[in-house]
Order: sequence, then C-alpha cells, then structure tokens
Amino acid sequence: LPFAGGEILVLKERFSQHDLKEMLKVATEALEEIKKQQDQLPASNPDALHPVIYLDGVGDNLNGWQDTGIGRESLQILLAWSVYVTKERQLAHVILGTTPSFVSRVLYSFPEIHNNLAFQEVGDLSVAKSREYIRHKMDTFASQGGHPVSITDEEVELIIKVVGGRVIDINRVFNSLKAGLEADVSEVLRSMGRHQRERILNSFT
Repeated sequence: LPFAGGEILVLKERFSQHDLKEMLKVATEALEEIKKQQDQLPASNPDALHPVIYLDGVGDNLNGWQDTGIGRESLQILLAWSVYVTKERQLAHVILGTTPSFVSRVLYSFPEIHNNLAFQEVGDLSVAKSREYIRHKMDTFASQGGHPVSITDEEVELIIKVVGGRVIDINRVFNSLKAGLEADVSEVLRSMGRHQRERILNSFT
C-alpha cells in the first residue's frame, strides 16, 4: 500500500497489542487515501482499484490466540477491524488464510462477522501445478532483481517428493534459499524435517 511512513515497519521479537493497533491504524489510513483517489475516477475506469488485504497464518498457534486474555482481545481487535474496513466502510476485501479448526472454533464465535463470511477451501497443488509454481517462484525472484535462486530439475522433483503440493512449504524452501539460511535444497528440506519433528515432540512434553 502506498503510504508515507512505511519505513517504520520493523521486525520485533515480540509483537504487542499496541503494535497491532498501530499497524491497523496505518493500514486504514492508507485504504482511506486509496478510496479518496478512486472516488475521483469514473466507475467504469479500468484503473479503478479494489484493495484486498490477505492475512496469512491467522490460525497458526491456535491455542496461543485462545488461551490468554490478551490473545483473545488481539484476535477480536483484528476481526473487528476486518468488519470495519469491509462491511462498514467498504474500503477493501479481507481474506484470512487459516485452518478449518480456526473457522469452526473461533470465527463462528464472533456473531458480528459470521454472516459476512464466505469460505473457500484451498487444497494442495497437483504434481504438475507444483512444478509450475516452483518455476514461477524462480522467475519471480529473478524479475524482482533479488538474489537469484537456481534449482535443478532433480531438486524440483525432490521438493515435490518431500513436501508434496503444499504451497506454504514450497514457499518456505524458497525463503530459506533466498535468505541464504541453508546451502542447498537438500539441506533446507532436512532442516524443515528437523523442525517438524521438534514441534511434534514438544507437543507431547
């Protein structure tokens, strides 16, 4: 979103409720500015924009959202903001990338948004679509002028064999390679496997 002060967004070890409110305030101001500009254009203008806010991973660490008072309050702030910018102000569409358990356990407990939701299940990619997506990721990195990510055909097949068509895991492979966290695809996949085993073991402790 084109707004002044974007450089203030920084990585923090702990993301507080105050940070969340400030982030949503900045996003709302940007959306209002976009709407102001769009209102000056004819409705049939092909340059008219319809902003979409995509919030990924909202259902991750579900217990973390629900087991603490501040977690529940933060989630309510986020969902209330989603209602505000969609139904009330019509500034944007909001898409929550989440899990079925989050939908059934959480979203249905907020009656103010329940009637304003539409659900779309997104499954894993097929093998052919996975190959296409991996090539697309390689081309995207190259076109953005970032650190080139070169993957051989054998490594493409290895990624598909290990993670299947899970887009989130394919993205993790590329993010690790781009950041230089691991030397090659094999090491990235081994690291992801170790991390997954640790998560499973920790769930039993």
